[in-house]
Amino acid sequence: MKNSNEQLIALMNLADLRFLITGHGLMSLVMFSTIKLTDIEGGYDQWRIPGHPTREELVAWGIDGFESVNGDTIDLATLYFSQKHDLPIYAAGDIHGPTHEPHAWTTLLVDEGDRFNQNAILKQFKKPGRTSFLFNGEGPIERSWVPRNPAWDKWAPLTAINFGYLYDEQRGTIRLAMADLGMYSFTGEFCHERHFAVRYWRGIWFIIWVVLAFLIYEVSRAVSVWAWAWFMRKREGRIRLPLSEDEEVGLR
Repeated sequence: MKNSNEQLIALMNLADLRFLITGHGLMSLVMFSTIKLTDIEGGYDQWRIPGHPTREELVAWGIDGFESVNGDTIDLATLYFSQKHDLPIYAAGDIHGPTHEPHAWTTLLVDEGDRFNQNAILKQFKKPGRTSFLFNGEGPIERSWVPRNPAWDKWAPLTAINFGYLYDEQRGTIRLAMADLGMYSFTGEFCHERHFAVRYWRGIWFIIWVVLAFLIYEVSRAVSVWAWAWFMRKREGRIRLPLSEDEEVGLR
């Protein structure tokens, strides 16, 4: 870890020195994603990153801030540490696709005229008490849905062993339900209007797939029976193979 620590210190010094010497350009901040620092690796009962520098060491080396929130996880130990050392408190998230919803948003107090000034924003970011975050552990509720694509109807019979793909039934929406059944009214009915649609093309494609599967089976069966019969006749000597040139000369 000695070389790695020296590289970290050099990087932090370079980030500050480059801005101080040039006097222009984008101001640099060295931030640290610390959620994994305080995690325990499952199955090992050890720190996620063994031998990693402590928060105190990183502050002594010149770190500008620690991530206090990542996704739906609040690192209270880091948050209290940042407050104690007058470091900015901010949130981040690992959003790698449409299924990863945001849970936290960083807030920053900045003058109206500096809203789009990068250096001014970074300077305010470093000041104690200028940053905070909004947090929603549940995340935003899904409000958009992918519409049904009829082009995929041909593949529907191959994705399920039941016949539920032959129709669509909807009585509203509820997040915890596997199907769109709507909100139960506790009186034996549902609060939302019922929609029912038969997908005829899926039924037609089901018949097509059944016929194709039957034809493939029959062709494969016929080839297998013929190959087995040919092998047995050859084994019993009933199939005469073409004579070689030497055998033809011997017969003459």
